[in-house]
Amino acid sequence: MPAFRFRHHGGPESYDTALLTAWTGFCDRHGIHPAPSRPSGDAALDAWNASIEYRERPLAQMTTARLPTPVGRLRPGRYRYLAVKYWRKNPTRLWWLGHVWDELRADWLGR
Repeated sequence: MPAFRFRHHGGPESYDTALLTAWTGFCDRHGIHPAPSRPSGDAALDAWNASIEYRERPLAQMTTARLPTPVGRLRPGRYRYLAVKYWRKNPTRLWWLGHVWDELRADWLGR
């Protein structure tokens, strides 16, 4: 998600107006709801609270991209098991990575 960074270079009397304008413009460009979860009634304070909530929201809640179907077939536990197994056999060479990559590619292609 895009980052909201507000930098005000004017006087203190114009801070609230500039913040409100910047936040609503950012929300309009990115299709985000500009109000916080608990509005206070003060427009400038609500804009500030909403921008803080937006920054602190976990990435998992902000992304809505659908993953391709083969991702459901991937088995991270299996790859970790193989990596540990082959790493213990010879940690100084990376040939064990090929075993993990072959397993991952087979799952991705559905073989």
